[in-house]
Amino acid sequence: MLAHEDCPPDAEDFRAQQCSAYNDVQYQGRYYEWLPRYNDPAAPCALKCHARGQNLVVELAPKVLDGTRCNADSLDMCISGICQAVGCNRQLGSNAKEDNCGVCAGDGSTCRLVRGQSKAHVSPEKSRF
Repeated sequence: MLAHEDCPPDAEDFRAQQCSAYNDVQYQGRYYEWLPRYNDPAAPCALKCHARGQNLVVELAPKVLDGTRCNADSLDMCISGICQAVGCNRQLGSNAKEDNCGVCAGDGSTCRLVRGQSKAHVSPEKSRF
């Protein structure tokens, strides 16, 4: 069972923290500002980072720290360099998914159909033309 607390909204991404730890380390004789590279299906638990403003992507470590998400759009996390499933119930090894109603491990029976019309209001100061 995973113990969890949600991160504060302004918390830096865990993979980004690991990349930025290399900002003070020379790579091929130069210093770079390293940004995280996500969603590599071949190696989701390797620490791959790209240098800001450069066409340079480097694997800075063979595996990220435990608890790092495998992909930016998934709850799955890396443990000992292996991507492990984490369900919407935040349980390691769970395959629980949200149903069409947004309910974790739901069966889709709690959705309500709302009929009617809505009118969007766009304020002039927020619109871009």
